[in-house]
Amino acid sequence: MANKIYEALIDETGRIRLMESVTCTGLTRALVIVLEGEQPSDDFTSSRTVSDSASRATESSDSALSTTPSWTSRYRPLRALGQGGMGKVLLAERISDRALVCLKFPREGVNPRVFDQECRALLRVRHPSIVSLLDFSAAETPPWLATEYAAGPTLSAYLREHGSLPLKTAIDILRRVLEGLAYAHSQQVIHRDLKPGNLIVDDQQRDVGARILDFGIAIVDSFDQDGNPTAQGAIQAGTFLYMAPEQLRSDLLGPPCDMYATGLIAWEMLMGRPAFQSADLVRLLIEKLALTGGCKLNEPPMQVPSSLCELIEACTRPEPNNRPTAAQALAVLNRLAD
Repeated sequence: MANKIYEALIDETGRIRLMESVTCTGLTRALVIVLEGEQPSDDFTSSRTVSDSASRATESSDSALSTTPSWTSRYRPLRALGQGGMGKVLLAERISDRALVCLKFPREGVNPRVFDQECRALLRVRHPSIVSLLDFSAAETPPWLATEYAAGPTLSAYLREHGSLPLKTAIDILRRVLEGLAYAHSQQVIHRDLKPGNLIVDDQQRDVGARILDFGIAIVDSFDQDGNPTAQGAIQAGTFLYMAPEQLRSDLLGPPCDMYATGLIAWEMLMGRPAFQSADLVRLLIEKLALTGGCKLNEPPMQVPSSLCELIEACTRPEPNNRPTAAQALAVLNRLAD
């Protein structure tokens, strides 16, 4: 029988409650449990306590430390793909079928809940525009996850090579990004770090594709990786140039912050340069708030329709409630193709 994934919550009494959908009000903690077969009985869910779970987790962790990491029996590392403040990524080959995958390991000292949050986000979002989670282990040291390998350059590298993109190419990429965002937002997942470096371009087909990756600081069910409700102000995380004003101010965050970044990415694809250049946080915030109507394409390339210029301006409005949703923006793009 196939595995089924349940989300579980630990309540104030220490009991674990398994459920298909989660609300965190009045509960202290969330985790993901994978069980074999059908949903357990009520007796199982009410008798397992936090102390039981903690001892099992400790035993599992101690066992993992004393054995060879499980990924070495499933994947063969080929080369490094990148390394940053959060960890490193390797290109690897899956031994069972020689498929290429990306192995990601968090850097020592990184909050382990960042890893948990990325896994939770990727378990929710199975979509052609989003790089999929294939495998992971949170019990080993270091923890690791395996995702699909999306061949192709990042959009940032693609823009460095090509400069401003042809209208059709920009629309194709923008459409794929919006499709992925519309689905992610419907699943209560906010990326929070959209930028050209987190988009992979596939230009091997007539319609240029794009896929979203790196959900390392995603917001799931309105909670960030530290368990903070975003309504009380999420920590300042992301890439300054593409952050929405509310991110720079550490205000309430929702799907509109992803739409702001998407508007800036669209502007950059058409103009061949970032909409903002300053690396200074305060100056960036002032510049972004000064654009009361959003980022305008004052000298747009030829043949860019006015409706697309208006869409980009709407996505980059300072006030989150004045930005369109991903579904609304997608409808505008689809009308352009009619």
